[in-house]
Amino acid sequence: MASAWASVVWLVALAAPLPDLGPPRTYFLDGQPRAVAVLGSRAYVADVDGVSVYEVADGRALRPLAHVPTPGGARDLAWDWTGRLCVADGRAGLAFLDVAHPDHPRLAEQHPLPSGARRIRGSARGLAVIGEDGALTIEQPDHRISTLQLPGDPRDLAWVGEHLYVADTGDGLLRIDLERDGARIGWRDRSRRWSLSLAALGTRLFVGSIEKRISVLDVSRQPPAFLGETATETRPVRLDVLGEDRMLVSTLNEPGTPPGALLLELSPGPVPRLAARVPFHTLSAATAGDRLALVADASPALELIDVDHPSQPIASLPGAQLARLATDGATIVGLGDGVRAWRIGGDGTARPLGVPSRRWSDMALCGERWCALDAAHRLCELASPLDPPSSCVPAGGNASMLAPDAETGTVWLASEPGDLEAHAMRGLGHTAGLVRPRTVARQSTSRLAVERGRGAVIDGVTGMLRLLDLTTAPRARGTFLLQARPAGVALSHGVALVAEPSAGLQLVDLSDPERLKELAWQPLEPGPEAVAVAPAAGDSGARLVAVAQGEGGVSLWEWDGRAALRLLRQADTSGYAGDVAFAGGSLWVADGASLVQFPLSGASR
Repeated sequence: MASAWASVVWLVALAAPLPDLGPPRTYFLDGQPRAVAVLGSRAYVADVDGVSVYEVADGRALRPLAHVPTPGGARDLAWDWTGRLCVADGRAGLAFLDVAHPDHPRLAEQHPLPSGARRIRGSARGLAVIGEDGALTIEQPDHRISTLQLPGDPRDLAWVGEHLYVADTGDGLLRIDLERDGARIGWRDRSRRWSLSLAALGTRLFVGSIEKRISVLDVSRQPPAFLGETATETRPVRLDVLGEDRMLVSTLNEPGTPPGALLLELSPGPVPRLAARVPFHTLSAATAGDRLALVADASPALELIDVDHPSQPIASLPGAQLARLATDGATIVGLGDGVRAWRIGGDGTARPLGVPSRRWSDMALCGERWCALDAAHRLCELASPLDPPSSCVPAGGNASMLAPDAETGTVWLASEPGDLEAHAMRGLGHTAGLVRPRTVARQSTSRLAVERGRGAVIDGVTGMLRLLDLTTAPRARGTFLLQARPAGVALSHGVALVAEPSAGLQLVDLSDPERLKELAWQPLEPGPEAVAVAPAAGDSGARLVAVAQGEGGVSLWEWDGRAALRLLRQADTSGYAGDVAFAGGSLWVADGASLVQFPLSGASR
């Protein structure tokens, strides 16, 4: 925090208007499906930014109807005993939607939970919610609330009659009994300590495990009787029962395993058997008709499939996931599962420019033109983000990120193993390279930032910041052990600002290349995912720092360029704030399935 000396700097800076964040404008995209619930011909989809409503029209098409933002990051859905739609809303807890008007639901209530909510299951007995840190919360129809702190890592829930079962990885399969004085663990099977996912049909309980199998238990008996099991080729991370005779098994995407999900037949016999393969990875599913299912695809997308013939979806709505932002001051580009671009108008609002068919792994402004990396690890030059490339050159290794240095006219490419190479912005000719020696200890490059012939590399594996001299002959200089594993970095006048999601924002002085040192440490909760820097108003030399804080939204700080940080404003966003950028008099946030704009007042940008 600011020292007594730094407070003098801020008093002088007050001669200029303090910057502030104006009311947000949200540009919703096509959603980032996470969980699905169906009521009649209406489908409700938790898509991080809230809940989207779709019509399943004539069993052959999906038509968007509405979107309801929620305060947190919508992850899962369930129906409660009154018919309301309940949303596991991340750190914000629970959100309740009134669906009396199915095409236009409204946010009716919001219940904060200290541990948040990431998984939810409902029944006539109550709502059961898994939060963070092993917390299980149960709300009953008489509004009694019970909380249990489970010793392992609770992953999934299933109601069978009056009992709740919990897959608690590390502690086993648990049965929770509800009594007048609260909830308690009534039975535990520690032999199933690798339990990962649950589903129920009648008195059969299906238990997916890390050991790549699905066991079937008859829970009408106590203790439950083992009926058999089915092997899977990879870990079954979610089980969704579709009707009376099908189950969709969402599996972990692991190297060397077949792609996609599994459809299992649940009858005849107690043990499920393979009925078909789904050729894409799934996150959640719900029945949408006699033989239809609506599936949240990990790509992301929303798919309508026939459970008897799942290889060709009947209808599909592509989703969107913005992970990174790039800008030239007049255009905002969002990168994620594809590319989206907006032009900033004279009134400050953004106008969508379309969606190019080509996908880029990274993109940035390189001088007067744009440069981008494609899936084939080629560096390409473009007149604008939506134009086809005018030229491309091979990039060595597996380059996956780029960082331009406008002052030297160079764009640097980095690969995950840590190799670097430089290309001239004009003509894209190769000018230099730096190959990291292969060592026993694993290293990686999470992000690269470049400024005035100096580069900062953050390593998400070792938690290190490495300084590079990129002037004439590129070489490695000093290293610095960070407080936690980093996710983002920005450089400004010899200082590295490092975003560390599990901890906070760390400022590292790079002025002595051989002796990097900490200038300031700002703990943040939720921790930051990305950071951006821009000049503040006036001649004080102060700067604005924007921090993307995941489900915590975005925060804006004033910084003196050294050790003093002053919080100006914190604002929630409806999704998951993953990146930030300053452009056109506004702060822009990549918010999962939307772009959020906060106009800035009282500051030059």
